[in-house]
Amino acid sequence: MKKLAFLVLLIVTVLSGTLVGKAIASTGFDAYSMTTHKIENGNLTNKVTDLISFTSQNIENEKNNDSKLVSINNVSDNVIDSSLSTDEEILQELSRYKDLENTYLMQPGWTSITFDQYDLLPLNSPKPLPSQYRKEFWSHFDGNQKVTEQVDYLISSETGKVPLGVFVNGELTSLWNDGQKVKKDPYTPAYDLYLVSSIQTLVESNSPLELSFKQEILANQSVSLIELRTQFSTTDKQWINIQLDKPVWGQYEKFTFNSQTGLLLKYEHYYVLDDMSLVLSSVTDNFEYSVASEAPSDVTNLIATGGK
Repeated sequence: MKKLAFLVLLIVTVLSGTLVGKAIASTGFDAYSMTTHKIENGNLTNKVTDLISFTSQNIENEKNNDSKLVSINNVSDNVIDSSLSTDEEILQELSRYKDLENTYLMQPGWTSITFDQYDLLPLNSPKPLPSQYRKEFWSHFDGNQKVTEQVDYLISSETGKVPLGVFVNGELTSLWNDGQKVKKDPYTPAYDLYLVSSIQTLVESNSPLELSFKQEILANQSVSLIELRTQFSTTDKQWINIQLDKPVWGQYEKFTFNSQTGLLLKYEHYYVLDDMSLVLSSVTDNFEYSVASEAPSDVTNLIATGGK
């Protein structure tokens, strides 16, 4: 299945060597952010029952801490009837969202995006990030909707606010991994996490998928909930080196968009086991977006020095 080709890329912003999903390294969100994790040479000792227990406990802990993290079943019942029933109709609506968000976020100047990240399955990497943290991205766009400069930060109780990477002059420098560098051309992000292009590829290739769309009112705003379930091929499964009691069948993803602005509000990723049970692997939530002509001095200083 070509789906995983979109999902599995080498980290370039933090350069940890871990393989992860959603082509984040190409979108301007680094590979530690929107996390459909594909772990390279990783060996998690947790068994299925442990993972499910761990997942449930993390969700419960977050609820107790008044976090906005919610489980898949904890959503509003105030559903708006939607006439979108075919994959093509859903794709058309999602393409509209993408156009809206691109028009807003990719104006010439600086765009800031922050979000909370919850990684419920640990990453196997030389220098792991905390399991819960906030990310902050500052991206400078030219007149062709391409990012030419970028700085990203990690914010957590363990680390405080620290810069992770700097992109300037066609080069990415990982400040998290001892200044490692990689060449990179200016690029156009996919702030929908490649949802539109992934569905297009699946539809065009007649690959099996389960896609649903519905609208709800959450926190007094109209939101669209998109659910996508896809099966991993035998080859794809070899990329996912996770030690579970039962083999992984595929993945289930849930996207929440603002229906008016097209902006992504939340992303959830689950592994689907062969018995069709779900194991939650990550949640990305509490997005904040802003555009500005200028960036803060800490960002411009990192750009000026190339992260030195």
